[in-house]
Amino acid sequence: MFYLAGAKIEQSGCAVMRDFLKTTSLDAETLKSCLVELTTHDSVKETLTKALRSDYASLKNGIDALADGRLDIAFFIGGSITGEKTKPGYDFKPNATKRLLAKMYGAVIENLDRDFADLTDISDVSTFFDDRQAFNSHRNSIGKMICEIVAKNLARFVPVGYKNHLPLVMTEVLLALKCYKLQYGELPDSLQELVPEFLSGLPIDPYNGKLLTYSKEDKIIYSVGEELKPLDELTTEELIQFMDPRKQTFWDFADRMINIEF
Repeated sequence: MFYLAGAKIEQSGCAVMRDFLKTTSLDAETLKSCLVELTTHDSVKETLTKALRSDYASLKNGIDALADGRLDIAFFIGGSITGEKTKPGYDFKPNATKRLLAKMYGAVIENLDRDFADLTDISDVSTFFDDRQAFNSHRNSIGKMICEIVAKNLARFVPVGYKNHLPLVMTEVLLALKCYKLQYGELPDSLQELVPEFLSGLPIDPYNGKLLTYSKEDKIIYSVGEELKPLDELTTEELIQFMDPRKQTFWDFADRMINIEF
């Protein structure tokens, strides 16, 4: 929750910075100092890892509270936290449940080092069991139900991290391009020319692990997004789906393609 709130604040700040760059009269050296400051906030993996570990610790405490009667199962599935208590037994194995949750959270943290296209699907809890028979058994059915609820939320967590990280990456590149143009009088032919004078490393698209798409002629910076392909490679059907205002992709578009307006 705190991570998501912080990400929204960061996104708003990046939008303000991008608008500022359109009209600012600050010189290249001053803007370079802003760029250095901005890159100190580029720690999405560390932030997400802390958020996940904190979430897991809270869940562990919740499982313990469920086991000793301080909470009931409604706390995990929604509804009142008072009612019939769940006691450890055949249907509820607290330690087994916590071990399963640890595997799930560990898989999510490992996902943070992967490109979006290579993410491990953690929505299927059965994949964390040694065999399908153990999963299908009624043993620890309550624990498995809790884990399935958690898995659905975790499956959405890492993609949200990629989406929230993108505006910061785009803003860093835009700021570096502004510095380059002020210093050399024109935009670079490629993003590689920003390194190492303005950026410490190549600007990587968080979604596919490759260099962000950039066009000096069209004056745009572009991310492939969850579709993992440039906008001009989408089929007509995919483009219609992408631009549907009822879908999140439509509202995310402003962060995925940035016009260079200077």
